[in-house]
Amino acid sequence: TYFVKAYVTNEVGTAYGQEITFTSSVALPNVTTAVATSITSSAAISGGNLTSNGGGAISARGIVWSTNVNPTLSTNLGYTTNGISTGSFVSSLTGLTPATTYYVRSYATNIVGTTYGPEVVFKTITTIASITTTATYAGASPNSVVSGGNISSDGGKPVTARGVVWNTVATPTVLLSTKTVDSSGIGSFVSKIQSLLPAKQYFIRAYATNGNGTAYGNDISFTTSAILPTVTTTAISSITANSAISGGNVTSDGGGTVTVRGVVWSTKTEPTVAFSSKTTDGGGPGSFTSSINSLIPGQLYYVRAYATNSAGTAYGAELTLIADGLLPTMSTTSISLLTPTSLSTGGNISYDGGSSITARGVVWGIASAPTVLLSTKTTDGTGTGTFVSSLTNLTPSTTY
Repeated sequence: TYFVKAYVTNEVGTAYGQEITFTSSVALPNVTTAVATSITSSAAISGGNLTSNGGGAISARGIVWSTNVNPTLSTNLGYTTNGISTGSFVSSLTGLTPATTYYVRSYATNIVGTTYGPEVVFKTITTIASITTTATYAGASPNSVVSGGNISSDGGKPVTARGVVWNTVATPTVLLSTKTVDSSGIGSFVSKIQSLLPAKQYFIRAYATNGNGTAYGNDISFTTSAILPTVTTTAISSITANSAISGGNVTSDGGGTVTVRGVVWSTKTEPTVAFSSKTTDGGGPGSFTSSINSLIPGQLYYVRAYATNSAGTAYGAELTLIADGLLPTMSTTSISLLTPTSLSTGGNISYDGGSSITARGVVWGIASAPTVLLSTKTTDGTGTGTFVSSLTNLTPSTTY
């Protein structure tokens, strides 16, 4: 309300007219917009300052925002209500989309209407997914493990690819070919990692890719276990009645140190280092030679190379060996029942020489040292032990 009087001044003084009154109408408020701060992928802080209420009571003040210019209370993606007094105020913008440009204006409303402050522009931060790596556990084979991950947030854009990536160097990335692709979307997933080298340290981490980029989980390291060595058996040579030569070639150590190698042999198939005769011929990869001793003449043996590392003992192909035989050991029985044309004798076989006795008897002739090449011989069964031979059709008074 205002009081008004006209006035006029001359050299005598000033005169005033009658006083009248009037009341001015209410004006729009005056408000400014605060610069956006604390910007994240989904939120920010702004606000304003209501410098004048326009002469009328303020019914609302706050900010409005949109991805289009000049947002209003009727055209916006969100707004706040922050009291009714004059002065500065702070407003929180929430539910924003990552990597998006927003337009913000403060507002104030009184009985006359709503006025808006200057427009402020900002862009939310680009956000990738949030993911963790699952601890590894053994797979179906020594050169495999199982891992995976859990995507708790897609970062504001759909996850189009996920899996795990691994390498022998820390912090592997999806630029490597050593990775799995395990569907898409958020949540947990399982990854099967195969074709790993034995006894090797690997680094693994889960990944998730959306329109903003690729996020990685925590880096986990693990070491694969060694596998059995690979060994071949060398052909057997230099066979005697009591010995032979063989050996082997360790073509792969299985990722572990070969601590012992050699050959094993037995009269039973598939000899092992636990229950058979064996040699010890150093360690490590490569070829080696083994001397097989203390064989029984004429005996059949089964021979194979072996190599042992931390994973266990591996065997090469099984070969067979027959030790050379010896001549039997025997004596000739004294002559008895002597007549002019016949007599009784025989022999005793105390050792078969390592091979079965297939024929035995006595041989005679009128010259010394007769042999089985003569026709004058007996055939008296087989096997070791004593036997009796009858010589007939002899010539009287003849030395045999």
